[in-house]
Amino acid sequence: MTLVLIIGGALLGFSVFWALRQLLPSPPHLASAMERLHVSPLDAVQALTGEHGASTRGVQRASRVAASTDLRDRIGTRVAHLVRNIAILQPRQQDLRLLGTTTSEWFGEKAVWGLLGLLSPALFYVATCLPALATGGAPFLPVQLPLLLGPLVGIFTWFVPDLQLKGRVSAARTEFKRAIAAYIEFVAMERRSGMGQEQSLANAAAIGQSWPFQRLQQQLLRCSWSGIRPWDGLHELSREVGVIELAELAETMRLSTEEGVHIYRTLRARATSMRNAQVTADQTEANAVTERINGPLGLLVMMFGLFIVAPMLLQTAL
Repeated sequence: MTLVLIIGGALLGFSVFWALRQLLPSPPHLASAMERLHVSPLDAVQALTGEHGASTRGVQRASRVAASTDLRDRIGTRVAHLVRNIAILQPRQQDLRLLGTTTSEWFGEKAVWGLLGLLSPALFYVATCLPALATGGAPFLPVQLPLLLGPLVGIFTWFVPDLQLKGRVSAARTEFKRAIAAYIEFVAMERRSGMGQEQSLANAAAIGQSWPFQRLQQQLLRCSWSGIRPWDGLHELSREVGVIELAELAETMRLSTEEGVHIYRTLRARATSMRNAQVTADQTEANAVTERINGPLGLLVMMFGLFIVAPMLLQTAL
């Protein structure tokens, strides 16, 4: 019994320490502080302008440096190093770039979930059996239970972020496509007002404040600083986030510059086509949700009818 009390107290103490360690700020790491001193001016500007879902390498680098003292990020870095040669455990970099998450942050989140799953059976055992042991009684659960369930629950919770990733990526990509449809419309309006190609792209990106528009602003800002043509930068962003509509816009703007093609009607038609496709997709999703609801709803109606009819049948039988 003494050994069980010691183990339970140690687990509780570790849980309290871990929670405090996450909440309280840690002292800065010297190497990280020195690296922050060498962030380029472009990286600094992008870090200041980037908020949700920053996509450029400069913003990601500044974010990684600023978060390097975080316990979860350090754990994620070590885990990523350990599993770097296991292809099945590697996330899709395109999905992480779309969400603005680094590999270290991703594996850090998975490590936290796995640790919580590993410790949850032991914490449950301590919380339920410790009062009985403290009063001299016998635990109603075997002590081997948390030792057996801990690794199983930990393995399951390790993959919880993977289960969430698909939905998060799908929602983010859908939101990005909606923003691109509006962005194409804004670019068409800027072109009709007499603005040049590059200025039209920049002005249209500055209209919106959502995170997809911020990604566009950051990419165009990086292009202006580094001397890259904006449509080439949009091509790169399209590959990063997996939205081909953005690449089509970039190609249209490139042809307009090199061949003098009038693109106002083309852009308006493309924006209308994207909106119609989004409406169709929304209707399809709504129909699918309705079909999924019909099954539980029908079962509920059957149970309610049985609840009403059963007493009458029993009374008739008796």
